[in-house]
Amino acid sequence: MQLLARALAQTVPAGDIAREEKDLHALWLMASGAAHIDHPIEEPTDPDLAVGARAILAMRVEWESPTMVEIGERRLLRRHVTSALQDIGYQDAAIYRHDGSAGSTVALAPTRERPSLTAATFLASVDFEHRRRTEKMRFMAHLTHSVGSSTQAGVEVEQAVAELESFCASPLIEPHWPKGAEMPMHSRDRPVSAIVHGMDADQISSFWGGWELVQVALRPGFSSVNFWLREHAETPF
Repeated sequence: MQLLARALAQTVPAGDIAREEKDLHALWLMASGAAHIDHPIEEPTDPDLAVGARAILAMRVEWESPTMVEIGERRLLRRHVTSALQDIGYQDAAIYRHDGSAGSTVALAPTRERPSLTAATFLASVDFEHRRRTEKMRFMAHLTHSVGSSTQAGVEVEQAVAELESFCASPLIEPHWPKGAEMPMHSRDRPVSAIVHGMDADQISSFWGGWELVQVALRPGFSSVNFWLREHAETPF
């Protein structure tokens, strides 16, 4: 029943797994007539999903040189993002989406599978759609966890999106963007430059290609922030 409760709670956007387990356990005890808990509920060990935390996955796909991209390609990028959302099962479940002239930003509450797998599949879909095109494109994923109440969800989503877009626009991160033309791929394919934040080495293993950890000091006097850069993208298309 505990495994079933976790599986069902993960299908609900912003679902609180720990609370659902606790409520179900209390009902179980009442039904069985037990007076106390003999065996405490074990904590889930998945590094992507902390107990009681809501994961917010913000992702942005944008043109490297938007002023050089024709209007038809801009519209095509929006369709690519829609297709990628469909591939990960979130076509109508994105909690935030904005399509701008330079790119698209989306945010999800990835409760249906591991957030790292969701982001990796989204990126693979964008890679697939963008293959054999000459324009350079880049992608960034930003994963955060929150233990706040549901009333703060909107604020937390806006904060996650703002953090993601500040990363994308940071002049300190700009030199670290991989250059698509320099990454080895199949002869007619062009990979999407990609950076991921908020995930560790175990989580980044969900992504295709080779990844390098870099540390960037975004503010003077503050500790460095870890980012993963995709060095190459030998995806099996």
